[in-house]
Amino acid sequence: MDNSASAIAPSRRQLLAGLTAAPLLAQRGYRPQLSVIGPGSAVAAKRAGFRRVELGANAFRPEVVDKTVAEYKGVSVDLVSIYVNATYYDASAAEKETASLAELATVVQPLGVKAIVCNPNPKNWETYSPKTDAELRLQATGLNRLGEALQKRGLALHLHHHWTEVSDNARELRHLFKNTDPDLVSFCIDVHWVHRGGQEPVVILEEAGRRIGSLHLRNSREGVIWEDFSEGDIDYSKVAQYLMKASYAGLLTVELWYEKATRTTRPREENLRTSREYAERVFQIRSEVGA
Repeated sequence: MDNSASAIAPSRRQLLAGLTAAPLLAQRGYRPQLSVIGPGSAVAAKRAGFRRVELGANAFRPEVVDKTVAEYKGVSVDLVSIYVNATYYDASAAEKETASLAELATVVQPLGVKAIVCNPNPKNWETYSPKTDAELRLQATGLNRLGEALQKRGLALHLHHHWTEVSDNARELRHLFKNTDPDLVSFCIDVHWVHRGGQEPVVILEEAGRRIGSLHLRNSREGVIWEDFSEGDIDYSKVAQYLMKASYAGLLTVELWYEKATRTTRPREENLRTSREYAERVFQIRSEVGA
């Protein structure tokens, strides 16, 4: 397969069509907030035009949290969410995870953080190893308890997923939809992992419905994750159309995550900027820098 930029890039006609298409009509209440995950630094996020970020939990360790807060506060970029991986299909592990994340919540809530984006760990990161029905029940129970613990501390729980949870007709993700408490647990739908797991993104979004708290945004071309968030295998205009009809007001979080086959041709900061511009265009929003 030729993975060169010229081979995979959409034609100029396709790009222009995306730019000149008639605007979608958003319903009243449609007010998503644009964010970016792991921009590299506060300055990079600011220069690329973002005013909100999602960071990993390591940025809030006791020995570095003051530095993290000072860095982002110094350029007026808000810390809105934190990403973590946690094991919940084992009861003893789940209890420890909840205690640890509840402690983290007490640290970050006064900093303006609104949500913990938690990915329940798979049994195997490389291959699909399905959890048993009993493990799925344990997982759902533990995540409900986590949601309750975070809610008491003023934070929301957004459950993230990778391709494994969307495999086998989204068996695990759909179990979470059905067996977690809507009052305690929301979802972070990672649109590209839905696509790679073999599901139609809009179908999964419809099933999650009002429980969507955030989305992670990437794209690929001919199956290879692209260097910026832009046109590609996933038609994000369909995602935008659904969100507009649903009056979505949660986070839209750009994520520049690369795999081995990804080709990078530009500096990361430039890819962040072009990603923001595409997100603003396709979702018809502004990142509100300086607002």
